[in-house]
Amino acid sequence: MPCKAVNNSSRHTSPASIVASEGSHLTGAVEAAQQSGTPLLMPYEADLDLLGDHVWATGATEQIIGTAMQAALASAKVSHPLLINAGGGAPDGIEPDNEITFKTGGDGDKLIKQIEAVTGAQHNSVDSIVVSGPATQLAAVERGLQGAQPNLPVFFTPDATSPAFSDALLEADASLSSNLNTVGVDDSDAVALRTDTNGRAMASFLAAVRLVAQDGDQKTLPGDQTFATAADQADPASHDAVIALVQAAAAARSTAPSDIATALEHLRLGHAQGLAGPALDFTHPAALDERAVVALRSSDQDLGLRLQSQDSQPRLIWFAGPVTK
Repeated sequence: MPCKAVNNSSRHTSPASIVASEGSHLTGAVEAAQQSGTPLLMPYEADLDLLGDHVWATGATEQIIGTAMQAALASAKVSHPLLINAGGGAPDGIEPDNEITFKTGGDGDKLIKQIEAVTGAQHNSVDSIVVSGPATQLAAVERGLQGAQPNLPVFFTPDATSPAFSDALLEADASLSSNLNTVGVDDSDAVALRTDTNGRAMASFLAAVRLVAQDGDQKTLPGDQTFATAADQADPASHDAVIALVQAAAAARSTAPSDIATALEHLRLGHAQGLAGPALDFTHPAALDERAVVALRSSDQDLGLRLQSQDSQPRLIWFAGPVTK
C-alpha cells in the first residue's frame, strides 16, 4: 500500500515519494508524508482535498476534469446527459438530467433496460451519456453498451485511459475497436507521430523505453520485475514525476526532504528539463495546467512504437480529437 511505502521510506530517510495509484487509501499516504516532511507527488489522484504542504498533484484534478468534460459535451452540442454512476459520481460542473447507479458486479442486461427506459420515456430530454467510475467499472458499463448501441454520444471519465480499462474489456470479451470518448492529458504514444515539440519529447521517451526494454537485466524501479515485462505500460505521467524529483534535488543540491520540498515549490518544468508530457508548475499544489486536459478519442491501432513481450495484451490508444457520436 502507498501509505506503508511512505512510512518505510521515512524510516530509511528517503528524500521524496511518488504514489502511482489513486483512491481513498491515499489519505493515509498523504498524512504519513506530511508527518515525516517527505515531499509526495501524485500523478493519478484527482482529489484536490488531498493537496497541501509537501503534496502535489501532477495529473488532472477533479476541477480540471470537470471543466474538460463540460467542454467535450459542448463540442458535441449536447447538454442533457444521463449519468451512469459506476462509482465516481458526477464530474465537477456536470448536472445530469437523470442518473443510474451501477454497482460492482451489477447486471449489464438490467443496466441496458434502465438506459432504454430513461431514453425512451415520453418527454425525455437526455441527449448524451456520461459514465463515471474506476477503470474496471467503466469497462463493465462499456461491455453492456456495446450490446445495446444507444444512439447517443457516450463520455467516460479519465480512468478509461488506464491500461486496466483495456484489460477489463478483453477479459469480458468486449471489443477494443469502438471509438470511445473521454477527457485527459494528451500524452499517449500517438503524440510521438507529431512533428512539434510535444511529438519530439514523446518520441524521445518511447525511444528510451525501447532501449531499456532491450536489456533483459534492467529492472523496474521497485525491482520486482524486469523492465521488458512492463515496458508496454511505461507511462509518461510516472516518468515525469520522477524527473521532477530529480530536478528538485539538483536545484536544492541536497537530498534532505525539506530542501527538496522547498526547491519543488519554486520549480517550473517543461520538455527542456526532460518531461515527456505537458509542463508542470510546482508553485501550485495542482501542478498541471488545465489546458493540458482535452477531449480524447480511442483507437485499437497498434502504432508499433513499443517492444512487445510475450505477455503483452492489445490496448487502446487515446489521442486528441473531435468527439464521436
